[in-house]
Amino acid sequence: MEEPASARGVQAIVRALSVLRAFSPERSTLSVSEIAPIVGVSVPTAHRIATTLQNQGYLSRDPATKAFSLGPELLRLATLISETRPQTVDLRVLTAIRAATRTCSCTRAQSTCAASGCAKTAACASS
Repeated sequence: MEEPASARGVQAIVRALSVLRAFSPERSTLSVSEIAPIVGVSVPTAHRIATTLQNQGYLSRDPATKAFSLGPELLRLATLISETRPQTVDLRVLTAIRAATRTCSCTRAQSTCAASGCAKTAACASS
């Protein structure tokens, strides 16, 4: 019995997202033959998915090596998220990091640091 078209469409989306998730800092470029076993599809299927993602800007392809990498459309989406969603930062966490690393966040343009009472000490002024 054949799957309904809607189920095949959902499977295609899941597979495409799996291809994108195959990339990591350790695997920033992948060939189709590397993508296929990671995603669990045949090489021809991995090629069709990767080519479609490339055509839409989600993957880029090096013409010399034929390897794929993440494309500019993902950067556009990431930028959109960072611009449209307010980020909440727990000041206690930042304060603990500053204390643990003995650094502060002041800039040369500030006369004092936003960190509690930093008066632009020599260590602070070099940041």
